[in-house]
Parts: sequence; C-alpha cells; structure tokens
Amino acid sequence: MLRTLKREIRKLISKKPKGLNETKARAILLHLEGMKISQIAKILQVHKSTVYRWVKEFEKEGEKCLFYKQRKGRNKKVNEREISIQELQGKTIWEAKAYIEEKFNVKISYSLENSEKEVKNSLHKTLQDRQEETNRCRLRERLKGVIKKGVKVFFMDECGIRHDPSRVRRLGLYVVKTDYPSVKVNVLACIPLFDGKPCFMLTYSNVDSRVFVNFLYLLRVRNSGNIVLIRDNAKFHKNAYVFSVASRLSITLLFLPPYSPDLNPIELVWKDLKRWVNTYHYSCYALEFIEDEFYYLVSKGNYTGYWIKKFHDVLEDLEEGISMEKFFSSLFSYLLTSFIKFYLTIIQAFLNVFLYFVLREVISPLKLL
Repeated sequence: MLRTLKREIRKLISKKPKGLNETKARAILLHLEGMKISQIAKILQVHKSTVYRWVKEFEKEGEKCLFYKQRKGRNKKVNEREISIQELQGKTIWEAKAYIEEKFNVKISYSLENSEKEVKNSLHKTLQDRQEETNRCRLRERLKGVIKKGVKVFFMDECGIRHDPSRVRRLGLYVVKTDYPSVKVNVLACIPLFDGKPCFMLTYSNVDSRVFVNFLYLLRVRNSGNIVLIRDNAKFHKNAYVFSVASRLSITLLFLPPYSPDLNPIELVWKDLKRWVNTYHYSCYALEFIEDEFYYLVSKGNYTGYWIKKFHDVLEDLEEGISMEKFFSSLFSYLLTSFIKFYLTIIQAFLNVFLYFVLREVISPLKLL
C-alpha cells in the first residue's frame, strides 16, 4: 500500500499535471520515505509548520490535497454588448443599476454608481476631502485655545536638501557630472503667520531633540513676546526635554493633526527652495547660499495666504490686534519722522544765519583793504 502510494506520487511529479502543487507533493513523498519534518523543511526551504500542515491535509484528504483548490474568484464582468440599449433607454442611472444587478446577478461597482454624481458635480465629498475637513476641524479647535492678541504664530518644519536633487525637465540645460560625493544638509526653519521674523538653521547632522532645542533658542533670540509654534508630530518634537525648554522660553508648541502636510504652509517654501537648488545642476556651492535664498523667498512670496482664508474665523482677534499694532506703529513712525524733519529744518536755518554773520564779519575787513 505504501509502495503504490509512493509510485503514484512519483508519477504525478514526473508528469506535472495542471494544478499540481509540486513542492507539496515532494514534501509528502519525503515524509512517506521516513524523513523528519525539520529535514523536509530545510530541503524544500519552507517553514516547518507548513510541512506539518501539508502532512495533516494528506492524512485527511489523500492525493486530492496535492492539487490547488479551484477558487470561485470575482463575479463575472458584464459585457456592455450584452445589455440592450433599448432596455436601458430612458432610465436613470439608479434604475439602470437596479435592472443590471437583477438581470445579470452582479453588483455594480462604486465608481460606476457615482458616475452620475461626477457628471452633475454633486457636493458629495470623497474620503480624502472628509479627512481634510476633519483635520481642519481638529486644528481649529486647538487654535481657539491658543490664539490671543499679541501672540506671534509661526509654522515650523524640517527638510533634508541635497546638492543633487531629482532632475526635472529643462530646456537648453544639461547635467554637469561631478567627481565629489553627494552632499546633504538638514534645514530647520519657520515662517511667521502675520508678525515676526523668520528663522533658519542649517545642520549637517541628523535632527534630534537637542538640535530642535537649539532652534527654539534661536527663535526666542530673534522674536520677543508670546510665541505659538505650529509643527508636525515627529517623535523628537514631543520629548520631555523639548517641552521643558519650550515652557521656559514661553513658546507654545501646537501640533498639527496626523498626516496633514497641507496645513503647514512652509511645505510650499521647501518646494520653491528645492527648485532653486535644482537649477544649479549638481553644484555643491548652492548649499552655501541656501539661507539667503530662504529669506528672499519668504520676504517675496505670500505662503500663508491660503491658510488665513481657511481659519479666518479663529484669527479675527489676532488680525484686529495686529492691525491696531500696525496702525500705532505707523502713526509713531510718522510722528517721529515728522519731528526729526522739523528739527532738521530749524537746525539748518540756524546754521544758515550763523554762516551769514560769520562770513560778513570776515569779508568786510577785506573790502576795506
């Protein structure tokens, strides 16, 4: 009995019929020859539990288990030619959907079901839109407890920039090959929402909590008053050491919702900065002037405009406070400049009179001679 069973399995392996699991058949053959499961697994390079499962299946089902089981698979797709145009003529998308599902015993896909919505430009939102809406709601709730008058809001992020970024299509330019190795820098920067000075820090080491704390000190040196720093959810941003330093520096750390880079306007700055580095064609000298280019881009472009439109209801008090500050600062600067101009005109008139009398005393004796 055992000999005939071995002979049949050898015939199956040699003939290789359709649907035969050859590895499984060889494992069963080796097991029938008295080999251990661990040795079979080592020879066939499969796990021991797999060989053990194959042996149990063979004991229950016999040679039938050596073949792959036929699966039903997906439902058959309905050919468009099978559906008569006359039967569907004059029906809405919902009536046609119900008719096709009942006649051909199939399920209409979600994309086909929503085709009418796309045509009519309905207001049903996709999953991504709903996720973005929930992220905006979460951030709006966090901002309400933090945004006050006199607070300076900053957006902060880290970015790794290489001197040989991915190439884009250009006209009339070519790649200059270099012999020196690739150079990469890590950049920490922040941009203000309304009022405040942007900060930039460059490092050749990996960014960790200590590097981030050094950036917080730089931000405090460049800006006075209460600061709110909006940033992502990196692990080293949530360190206890970081929170202690931030509280000591009067900096409030506000974290964005997870997977929401669209809510951080500094991502647009990274895009323009990398495009600028890319125009140097693999030149390592581009990294030496990257700080100047960053400040130029921030001063030139309005990167926070779209963010203000999204959260204008939360930022009303902050905008009013900043507008009043700008009004008083402009009024003070106007009064100061007018005061200086007035005194300069008085001093100039006094000097003119003084020079007139001095020159008259000097010239009159010369005329007598």
